[in-house]
Formats: sequence, C-alpha cells, structure tokens
Amino acid sequence: MPSPEMEQTAASHTHRYRPPEDGERLRALLEGKALCPLAAVCQGDEVEARLAPCPSGEPLRFLSPDAEETIRALSEAIRFLPKVTWKTSHTEMLLNGLRDGRWHGMALEQQKTANLVSYLDYCLREELNEVEIGFCMTHPDHRGRGLVSRLLASLLLLHFHRDFRVSTHESNLPMSRALARFGFTVVEERPRDRINGETTLYLTRKAGTGFPLEA
Repeated sequence: MPSPEMEQTAASHTHRYRPPEDGERLRALLEGKALCPLAAVCQGDEVEARLAPCPSGEPLRFLSPDAEETIRALSEAIRFLPKVTWKTSHTEMLLNGLRDGRWHGMALEQQKTANLVSYLDYCLREELNEVEIGFCMTHPDHRGRGLVSRLLASLLLLHFHRDFRVSTHESNLPMSRALARFGFTVVEERPRDRINGETTLYLTRKAGTGFPLEA
C-alpha cells in the first residue's frame, strides 16, 4: 500500500490518499489539528485534498462517549426546529444515538476552554456504502465562521468513497448553501414536517464528488 504523499506550499499542502485504505492515517492527520480542507478531487484511484491551517485555531476532535457532558452543554445552547415525529428533545435523541454506538460525533473545540463550538454526528451504513449525517450545530456565539463547513469537509474526506445523505429544513439557508457547495442535491421534500409547518429537505451526494471550498 503506497504511503499518502504530502506536497508543501507556502499557505497550504496537498495530501494524496486512497480511500478507504488510508482512512486511519488521514484521521490521524486531522485529529487534534486546526486544518481546513479547501478542496478535494479524485485523481484515478486517489483523492487529492488541499488543506490549510485554520487561523482561528480550533482543533478537530473525534468524540468518545466520555464527551457526553460537553456535547450536552453545546446542544442545550442550540434552538432546534423539531420534526413533528420527534418524541423527545434533540439533546436526548443525539446522546441516545451516541450511547448505543450507532452514531459517531466529531467537533471543533475552543482551545482556551476546551468547550465544543461546533459539532456534527454521523452514522455509517456499510450495507449501502453510505454515510448519514445527523445533527449539525454551532454555538450561537461562533456562527458565521464556516465551522460546520469545516466539519463537513473533514467528514467527506474521510469517507470520500461513500455516498452521503442528510436533511435540513427550508429556512436553514446557511446549511443549504453549504451543502450545495459540497455537491449535495435535494432528492425529496416533505411539507409540514416541522412543528412550525416548514418543509424538510432531504439531500444526497454521490461518492467521489469533488468540492472547491474556496469558491
């Protein structure tokens, strides 16, 4: 198995890897670092990704169940728009998924306080070669800085060989714009699916879809 190559430039570096073979080494490269994925494209059986240091400096963390209290603190600072079918709060839904191992969390951490400032979770559906993205959230004091986009980009790099699925609601325009930049397209709309009558949008992304995050 060839080792991933890294080509240095003044402001960024290009990282070449083969998913899924190099997944663990890519994860080790990203974990605990403040790196922003700027672009990714397939080059034959490899992926070429351009990464740059993130000026704000929040390291990426892959969360274990031990992080429940820090996840809860962030989640309870967020106002979600529930679906009409939800039987419990978004915080309990999120934590229950992490507890039973079906869902995995990743987050950006504020260096000085170790508090989580942005979070998403995801579920691997091996039989479908698919990743389902669940909750995505950023603390109100840290919005407008592209933190969820950074988490999305990191997750896409780690599972570039898989299809993706996610949902959002129609008034969440920042999320819809971010997903469009990553190549997600709307495949289904469910009217009156939220408690205020809003439509839920379901989006998918094909495996191997490149993205330019700088555009």
